[in-house]
Amino acid sequence: MRREMGFTVKEFHDLIRLLRRRPEWREELRSIILTDEILSLPKIVREIAAHVEELAKAQKRTEERVGE
Repeated sequence: MRREMGFTVKEFHDLIRLLRRRPEWREELRSIILTDEILSLPKIVREIAAHVEELAKAQKRTEERVGE
């Protein structure tokens, strides 16, 4: 019979403290816990932001032409 191991609040806070001291552990834990889709979100957001910036510039050019 398998016995479940408990995880106390103190141990949880110890883990947090360790992860703050060891960023490479945090990165490894992140890759285990988060899905590939979630891990790809920062890149997707950067791409969307770049497209929005391009659209804003195009809109400004259009407004300048219409205002002439």
